Amino acid sequence: MIKYEKDGVQVTVGQFKARHPEVVFSGAAPSQKLAEHFGYSVVRVPDPLPWSSYTEARLAVVQWINGLTSQTISLYPDAVQKRWAIEEEAARAVKAGTADAYQTQIVTEEGAAKGRTAIEHADAIIVNADRFHGIADQVNKLFLATDKALSDASSPREYPAIFATAQAQAAPLAAAYGLEV
Repeated sequence: MIKYEKDGVQVTVGQFKARHPEVVFSGAAPSQKLAEHFGYSVVRVPDPLPWSSYTEARLAVVQWINGLTSQTISLYPDAVQKRWAIEEEAARAVKAGTADAYQTQIVTEEGAAKGRTAIEHADAIIVNADRFHGIADQVNKLFLATDKALSDASSPREYPAIFATAQAQAAPLAAAYGLEV
């Protein structure tokens, strides 16, 4: 980022232009020669970092991952999501022939609501559960690796590159499920 300094006061490009309405600017930052003409020196200030601490960077990763996964999970009401483990356990028990009356009822009634037999519905639940567990495993591995990289970084300047690497690693998985990174 470029700033201009005069008498110990730094101003931005926009502020410099506003202080000199007599000059027609082409849209670019004023040149060093022009700045010196008005008594300013050009100061190059590093761009501010998006995150100044490990905690801020980690929170940004968590929010990004939550946003990514919510593209799928948010399609279901919370109450439905809370039943997924119960439904999966029931479906696996039905398939194994070890279901109790309640588990059989869950799979049978939900299957009927979807026009499936209990076995067809159990198969569908298991396919979805296995898919969900696969996504969760990959997301967990991505999060753990990214968290470790953030923790191991020697400077907050490394955080944006670490974040970009995580996004690049997530892209193929996201694309496979129609999600936007």
